[in-house]
Amino acid sequence: MGKNGWITPLIDKFLSIPSAEYYILVVLIVTIILRAIGLILNIIHIRLFTKIAKDVSYKIRKKLLEHLKRVSMREYDVLGSGAVTSKVITDVDTHTIAFIASGVGEVIVEALTVLGYLPMFYI
Repeated sequence: MGKNGWITPLIDKFLSIPSAEYYILVVLIVTIILRAIGLILNIIHIRLFTKIAKDVSYKIRKKLLEHLKRVSMREYDVLGSGAVTSKVITDVDTHTIAFIASGVGEVIVEALTVLGYLPMFYI
């Protein structure tokens, strides 16, 4: 081997003890910190997309209620108000869950991950 990479000189700048155990310890600590940051960002990601999904669900329900005000009473008599309410709630909830579980958020997160890795290629 005998070839140093870029990380050992970087560690040597901060630690004056050139020992393999310290290199391993530093890399382990950095890895744990990065995993913790990833966990925190994942939690933020889930919370944001849940909030977005709830906001979209609210707007859809609001538009549906505005539309239902213009529907003739005959439609309510034929279907029954309970059936209309059930369909509105079930369909909107299904679409909200599908939005949260969809890959829309995953695509954005993966794109940001790739952008985050770009600076490492220039170090």
